[in-house]
Amino acid sequence: MNRIYYFITLIFVFTAEVRAAPAAPTALIAISGDSSITLRWEASLGASSYTVSRRASVDSGSYSVVVSNITGTSFMENGLSNGTRYFYIVTAVDVNGASDPSNQARGTPVAPVAPGTVVWPLANSTAVDSDEVRYLFGPRFVYNGSRYDFHAGLDLNAPIGTPVSAVMAGTVTKMTAWDGVSIGSGNTLLINHGSQKWASYIHLDSFAAGLVVGTQVSAGQIIGYVGNSGTSTPHLHFTYMVGLTSESTNESRSRSPLEILPHSGAMATASFRTDGSRIVDVSMPAQQNTIRWIILKGEGLTRIVDYYDVVAQGTTARDVQTQYGIFLDVASPTQPSPAGGGTLQLRVSPDP
Repeated sequence: MNRIYYFITLIFVFTAEVRAAPAAPTALIAISGDSSITLRWEASLGASSYTVSRRASVDSGSYSVVVSNITGTSFMENGLSNGTRYFYIVTAVDVNGASDPSNQARGTPVAPVAPGTVVWPLANSTAVDSDEVRYLFGPRFVYNGSRYDFHAGLDLNAPIGTPVSAVMAGTVTKMTAWDGVSIGSGNTLLINHGSQKWASYIHLDSFAAGLVVGTQVSAGQIIGYVGNSGTSTPHLHFTYMVGLTSESTNESRSRSPLEILPHSGAMATASFRTDGSRIVDVSMPAQQNTIRWIILKGEGLTRIVDYYDVVAQGTTARDVQTQYGIFLDVASPTQPSPAGGGTLQLRVSPDP
């Protein structure tokens, strides 16, 4: 008898669920300190740890990992160089891999200013709110309220000839003489106050006798006199800048002078309207602040407005008010300040 053998091949098909890596962390911010930067971000659902990477000095190029296996949502890096800009990203990690990078955040470590070493430039005083301020640092409307603008300094009212003092010790690095015709900065002094803190003293009537580039000045030393060179009204425009690397006035590096000048505090409140208009009213004396970020959370989403990038640049982009569906508006300031600034209003439009 012939036997016939049948072979049965069993084919097993294995299927595995492919799981995606976690979502990217959101709302990464960098808070500058003395030789340090503290990072904070929103958690990614399911992430078991986070990796922090950075690059220095430029906003392009590859990142290097600073630290990994962070289980929280904050990290402080110490030992950084004051005055150097650092750029950071954070990725979330789980068993399925790493997420896309977060938004990029930047910070510039700055050494603190010792108490008592800063004076108001006209009153030459360390007392709170010593000088009369017409326009504070920050957003405003100009030309009878017809055009939005960012004011990158303090305007201090005073008669022509009022002495102007250096607010801190430093070195005169640039003296620009007015041509007698053009509208602009007029007679201007640029002083390096150390640790990449700089200040411009603008619209001067004249410079102090004997002052030359390279002169070392002390806090309270007379460096010039109030004028109206390059403008129509007598006042001192004082610009405070952090992180400059060259002897130039770059208002895109400006910060509120009230960060260093003795002044009274400011409060802020925020609330959604109940009329369905998707408007958030943020009430604050807007021009008394260096507003860095505005973070909106809701319906499982987070949106971060880099206020400095949107409206705080003293460049051709200084009149841009909209980013990522968020429109920023500030009431026309009351004159004289510091009552000016009104309310900061956010009108939020949903994504498509």
